[in-house]
This record gives sequence, C-alpha cells and structure tokens, in this order.
Amino acid sequence: PCSVLTVRETALKDALPPYRKFHPARILVPTDLSEESLMACATASDLAARFGSSILALTVIADHMSTTFGELGYVFETRKAIEEARRDLPRAMAERIPGTIPRQTEVIEGSPAHVICEVARAQNLDLIVMNTHGRSGASHLLIGSVTERVVRNAPCSVWTFRKSPEPPARQGS
Repeated sequence: PCSVLTVRETALKDALPPYRKFHPARILVPTDLSEESLMACATASDLAARFGSSILALTVIADHMSTTFGELGYVFETRKAIEEARRDLPRAMAERIPGTIPRQTEVIEGSPAHVICEVARAQNLDLIVMNTHGRSGASHLLIGSVTERVVRNAPCSVWTFRKSPEPPARQGS
C-alpha cells in the first residue's frame, strides 16, 4: 500500500560512507499514457524541482501488438500506435510537468521492461519513477509485471507506487 524505493547496490556504494543524500540528476518516467502511469509525473516533478533534475518520459510500444491481420496488420497497428504516442506524450508531459523542469520525451518499439532498463543504462539515468497496476493472481501470471521486471533488472534505483485508495470516510462524532 506504500511507495517503495529500491536502491541499487552501486547507488549505496556511492552514498556510503560518508553518507551523502540521494540527488537524482536524471529521472526516467515510463508511461503507457494511462492515467495511472501518468501519476508518476507528480512524484518525478517534485523530485526534479527539489534537486534540479531533468525528466525523460518514455513510452514503449510493445513489439507484439496485433497480429490479427497478419504481418501487414501488425506493421500498420504498430506504426499507428507509435504516431499516436509521439503526438500524445509531449502533450501529456506539458500538462503534468512544470515548464521550469527540463524534460524530454521518447517513443520506442520493443519489450517494455527491456527497453526501460536499456534506456536507463544507455543514458546513465539515476532513478526510474513508475507505478504498478497491482495485478495479482491469474492476471499477473498471464500478463506479468513490467514494473517487477524493471525493479529486478534496472541499472539504477526504482521508485514504485500504487494508486492510493481514497481515505476512509470519517464517522460521525
């Protein structure tokens, strides 16, 4: 029910000893453009404003999209998804991240968890901020968890969170 910061051993070696505060210079926000995944922008923005960090927003178009119409359908669906993400991602970031925070957007086709980790590694990013949809049971087994794979394989620290439930209603006095 609470946020979790998974810190890579390399980050700990850099911070201890002597102790230094964690100051992420570059933050990655992976998003599928759903409202749930875009919630990470608020956390990333707060951190970026506090530490003078920049944000890279990344959308990964799954490389196994639709094969309903054969190879031609797959190519068409993938191209369409990439075009839509390239149009929508900058708008979503402009709405959620203050203009004073340096930000970039990137859209890549591939396996989401793998691409997220590779981008973090290639660009030497300090922190990944993402939510988990909280799937469990059969849904988790069938779909798997992108967030879980990122936490296990990311080259940097990962801050994960779930959408918090509404606070309970107060009972009468």
